[in-house]
Amino acid sequence: MKKLLYCCALLWATVVAEKPESSKSLEFDIKGIKVKPEDVVTIMTSSAQAIDYMLKNRQETITKEIEACELEKRMLAQQRDQQILGQHEFEESCKTIDKKIERLTKRLDDTNNTGKDITNNVQHVFVNGLDTVFANYREAEQRKTAITVAATTEEVRNKGVIQKANIDAQAAMDRLKFMSEPENLKKYALFAAATTAGVIGCYYSLKITAHYVDLMLEKKPRLVDETSRVGKWDRMKSTVSGWFGNQEKSIAFDDIIMSEKQKQDIVLLAQAAKEAKNLDLPYQNILFHGPPGTGKTLTAKEIAKASGMDYALLSGSNIVQFIKNGTVVQELQYLFDWAEQSPQGLLVFIDEADVFLCDRTKTTQEHIEAIEKFLSLTGTSSKKSMFIFATNFAEHLDPAIISRIHTTMEFDLPDAPHRKTCLELYSKKYITDDERMVAIDGKKQRVQLALGEDIDNTYLAYLAEQTNGFSYRDIDFLFQNIRTHMYAQKTFIAHKDFIEKALIQAQQKHNLPIHKTP
Repeated sequence: MKKLLYCCALLWATVVAEKPESSKSLEFDIKGIKVKPEDVVTIMTSSAQAIDYMLKNRQETITKEIEACELEKRMLAQQRDQQILGQHEFEESCKTIDKKIERLTKRLDDTNNTGKDITNNVQHVFVNGLDTVFANYREAEQRKTAITVAATTEEVRNKGVIQKANIDAQAAMDRLKFMSEPENLKKYALFAAATTAGVIGCYYSLKITAHYVDLMLEKKPRLVDETSRVGKWDRMKSTVSGWFGNQEKSIAFDDIIMSEKQKQDIVLLAQAAKEAKNLDLPYQNILFHGPPGTGKTLTAKEIAKASGMDYALLSGSNIVQFIKNGTVVQELQYLFDWAEQSPQGLLVFIDEADVFLCDRTKTTQEHIEAIEKFLSLTGTSSKKSMFIFATNFAEHLDPAIISRIHTTMEFDLPDAPHRKTCLELYSKKYITDDERMVAIDGKKQRVQLALGEDIDNTYLAYLAEQTNGFSYRDIDFLFQNIRTHMYAQKTFIAHKDFIEKALIQAQQKHNLPIHKTP
């Protein structure tokens, strides 16, 4: 605002320089009409105040988002103190929140810079426009003076030229008078506002159009981390390939390590989803709950595969980031529109569901609005999509979400026999089946990893006992770590002592008792 007022004062100082006789009253005469600088200043001040209001409103919104982030950090600290949240999860969540605060701070800086740009544009509209009129006026006066001097000797010949110069000067003065009138200045301001509104309207119209174009092109929603759903071209190729001998597979889940009872329950869930799809019945929603790393995500993928559906994997933590930047409502709407377009039916798996769909009495207003949007979209069972909610803390889910769940299934940590099966699987996957080119003494050589002769069935049974409390994912990571260190140390045969070091590190991570190798 100060910059606009300064430019206004500078402009009228130029007017006073052009009309010295008006300097005392700070006004000048145009064809008998007195024009005061206060009229222009009033319009420019109003424009500056409107700009200030918009910028302050935007700054307050961003500041509130930053405060909400700080509040969330305090809530996480309370959950950690109450031992609801582990230290590692607390630190990771805080890192995510700090990154969000950093982005919000940058948006706040961008808003301030935008304010400066708007001020410069307004200055350009009012100041440069009037400066142009004054320049035309001065040029016309100079031309009139030069022609008048020449006309003293050639009055008759230059009569027409003098008249033209008078007309140009008069036109410049008329334009100056027109632009200086308060009512016209108000019209310019309204025109600028209408132009801005038109640009904003075009932006949102294009945004809505892009939404439906994305649906036509089957663009993956930003909320989705991974999906098996393919475009129309890929789906057509898959259909054609099915005409040449591909047979439908039975539902067995042989690749999943779990108890027979649990496997039978999963087979029933897959069969129910398949029958719902074939009979055009609404799908049933499912809750998976249990410790992390126990196969919930893999099981959801296998259910989708066995029932002939596409799947989409979402993360509650990722959805919360969209809540913080204020776009979650639009993204949820696009997700459901995209799901409705799925020709195979869509299984939507939401991991860490309690982070997104938590109890509404214990979260922020923005989070509540996001949950209510989700509830409004899942009020009735769908024939196009089914949901599997996965969580480590089922008791933290909102009651309205619990009411939308038809079946629950608990996932436990593996017992010793299943841990031994898992050890055999991953030792084969990451060690005995791993072969690649490795640089040794500056030369590329093909290397095949192997287990030492001391790694037998007895030792694997011992490892199964030592990994009590490990999840399937933990055992997977254990052998990934062993493989990485084998290549790093150029040790291509894993013996007991090598595996023992990796085991001790994994036990320390889980605060488990450490035993010596037998």
